[in-house]
Amino acid sequence: MADDFSADEKAQMIEHMNDDHGDACLLYARHHLGIDSARSATMTGITRTTMTLDVTMQNGSRQTATYSFERPLTSVGDAAVSLAKMVGDVDGE
Repeated sequence: MADDFSADEKAQMIEHMNDDHGDACLLYARHHLGIDSARSATMTGITRTTMTLDVTMQNGSRQTATYSFERPLTSVGDAAVSLAKMVGDVDGE
């Protein structure tokens, strides 16, 4: 396993999440990072160990927030499964 995703893999994952799963990014900010006042969130980075979000608050201010995965991601497919599971964890509560 490489230490990190390639630049192309990162770009594809970030584009996919922001274009198709913006609601999930907001959920990550609110639930997994505890930012209750988040109004919107976009993924700005992903590594095997972290995900970085640009979060816009209800008052319009913005902050960068980083989530540390429970375990290192092993592949792009593993990232997809892990990110989907994070959404499912909230839906299942």
